[in-house]
Amino acid sequence: MSISLTSKPAEEVETIELFSIDGVSYTIPNKARVNVGLKYMKLMREQSPTAADAWLLEELVGKEGFEALTGYDDLSAEILEQIVAAAAKVVLGELETPKA
Repeated sequence: MSISLTSKPAEEVETIELFSIDGVSYTIPNKARVNVGLKYMKLMREQSPTAADAWLLEELVGKEGFEALTGYDDLSAEILEQIVAAAAKVVLGELETPKA
């Protein structure tokens, strides 16, 4: 059996705010691509949860958003944990849905 895959043109995607800094909103797709979740899980397994989390944030909010977060001096471990958990929930949500 062979499954043939064909790339589709990029579509407009609905976004949600992941965090904001000083009134600047940083958004992520409301429904992430499944391959992003797969790569995240692979990085968790092969590198470390910390490396995977950093990759995920930069992948979702882009370089500018990631740099804004790393440059925010008042960032606490608790807030970062909340941001990562929210991002992971969006990315892994599709993969964690139980199959009927």
